[in-house]
Amino acid sequence: MPKKNRNGRRRDLLAAEVALAAPEPGGDGDLKAAACYPNSYRVGMASLGYQLVWGAFAGHPAFRAERFFANYKGKPPKGFVDDPRGLEYGTPLAEVDVVAFSVYYEPDYVRVYGMLAGGGVRPWAAERGEYDPFVILGGPAVTANPEPLAPFADAVVLGDAEESLPAVLDVFSECWGAPRKETLRRLAAIPGVYVPTLYRVLYGAPGSRPAVVPEEGAPAEVKASHLMDLTPYRGGSWLATPYGEFGRLLLLEPIRGCGRACSFCQTGVVSSPPRTRALSSLWPAVDEAEANVGKVGLVGAALADYGYVVALAEGIVERGMLLSVSSLALAAPNTPAVLRALGASGQRSVALAPEAATAEMRARLGKPLAPGRLAECLGVAAEAGLNKIKLYYIVGGPGEAEGDVAAVGDELAGLKRRFKNLTFEARVNPLVPKPGTAFASAPLITRPEYRVRLRTIKARARGVDVIGGSWREAKVQADLGRGDRPVARWIARVAERRSQR
Repeated sequence: MPKKNRNGRRRDLLAAEVALAAPEPGGDGDLKAAACYPNSYRVGMASLGYQLVWGAFAGHPAFRAERFFANYKGKPPKGFVDDPRGLEYGTPLAEVDVVAFSVYYEPDYVRVYGMLAGGGVRPWAAERGEYDPFVILGGPAVTANPEPLAPFADAVVLGDAEESLPAVLDVFSECWGAPRKETLRRLAAIPGVYVPTLYRVLYGAPGSRPAVVPEEGAPAEVKASHLMDLTPYRGGSWLATPYGEFGRLLLLEPIRGCGRACSFCQTGVVSSPPRTRALSSLWPAVDEAEANVGKVGLVGAALADYGYVVALAEGIVERGMLLSVSSLALAAPNTPAVLRALGASGQRSVALAPEAATAEMRARLGKPLAPGRLAECLGVAAEAGLNKIKLYYIVGGPGEAEGDVAAVGDELAGLKRRFKNLTFEARVNPLVPKPGTAFASAPLITRPEYRVRLRTIKARARGVDVIGGSWREAKVQADLGRGDRPVARWIARVAERRSQR
């Protein structure tokens, strides 16, 4: 994009944003920080975690924070990001002091390298000198397995960042101008912060677990931070924009993590047990949104397990605001009441995830569901005025039989016949083996096998729009998510090759 057009686009995006609150005490210090999201502005601004990371920088008195994205319009580039500039001031990435990436999805790994290389920052941590920016990473993907991106990182913030990230920023402020190695050792002393260059990885026989050997003085083990009480920390987004993936709304997190221990889900591994916020602490953010945007999106992997979710949802509806939810567990007792609140707010669509259609396969996936529960929830949804239903299913799990696959199509066809006033869309994705889960060592279904299963479901689910996921993306997730440090070389090669096309 020509420079003039890029600058104009950034100005338009900034003009459209609504500030719901201001990070305190507010920073305009001498150190420049880049809060980076390795995907589009549209996707990044729909991430509450990313917004909270930006808020930590923006509220620190030693820093002047700026947001960076892989692009500001359309789809993000697949390789190098040509000269990434900050949203607020147009600062080149190479001119900042600290570069911080929020990493949520494995397919974004290539763009982490691409933003660094395209922005003039040495991608490999071992090659950075005393005057190069520090690069830190955080987010669910690197918490689950930091090693594929470890060679690019000076430090990795594992787990919840509300306490560890401000401590990291304090170290940068206090140590600025000190030798780089000294700063890294100070960072390594912070609980939940992993400094990869202070650890050697020794590989043994193929298939064996590599040994991670710390340098003298480095912690023998780095455990992810887990806050047991989220109440003291902000649970709502700082900014709202009509150009975010979910539109102009307040993103609000009443609960973090999940205790359901699904066999395939990483959330229960990296963020368990679930932690909550006091209901009273959420209302100020809701009141901010009522005055500015009129819509609240509740985010969390186990929203229906939040003990006050019904009171929260009904309180939002009573304020005349539109309500949306990121997910609802069908088995949770609160789900029907939340569905009613969604409909009462004016919402007309909802996503539910039965994942499988037989009791045996649901048990293998760790998502048991009482007979008739899906139909019960759909009946409530229909009565509440929710007429567009998106259902998520997984195929390719260990032990899956032909009958399990056929049952998905039959279930969809039966639901279509029973609920004639509902419009169904089914998303059928291949199961992705994730590190730390019960299926971590399971093979990914092959592309031909996945296509056969998808055709079977489509043939039996008459009248339902069945959409398959990307097998190639599932392959990338599986390979990168379970990878080790040598995978970084593959990431670099892919970014280099794509940039030459």
